[in-house]
Amino acid sequence: MHKPLARCLSIAAAAMLGLLIAGCSQTPTVAESKILPPALQQARIWVYRGIEAPGAVLTPIVRFNGSPVGEAAGGSAFYRDVEPGTYHVDVQSTYADLGQSSIIALGPGQVAYVRIEDLDNWANGLGRMETTFYAREVSLDTGRSQVPALKFAGGSDFTGTPK
Repeated sequence: MHKPLARCLSIAAAAMLGLLIAGCSQTPTVAESKILPPALQQARIWVYRGIEAPGAVLTPIVRFNGSPVGEAAGGSAFYRDVEPGTYHVDVQSTYADLGQSSIIALGPGQVAYVRIEDLDNWANGLGRMETTFYAREVSLDTGRSQVPALKFAGGSDFTGTPK
């Protein structure tokens, strides 16, 4: 083989390997991410959704006091730092049901966890199953045990106001 051709093939192979490695990089888990505590006089709400969720391919929008704060992707978690106060946390859903939202009251330095749950047993008029979503506050112990293994979908301040 000619040296110029061999060199071009070597460079092409190295470039392909680099692209393959970059494409295989995984989103870090919450446990693998460096996450600082909320700022003084702030509180934090974690929102997460398990991998095993029946409608895991769907990504409903989560709202605090009616303002969108993120999408609940299966197997991921995100947080929003908030002003102390009361927050109505709900999630976009095709159908309305009882108990789909949570009311969370937080003081400075407090943390709450909201798990997004799916119920996909609603048949619409066309014979298809639909998914209903629920935003359910869970205990600190439950949230602290379930969130670290999930993909970290980011964190930021919520610019809305408490109720």
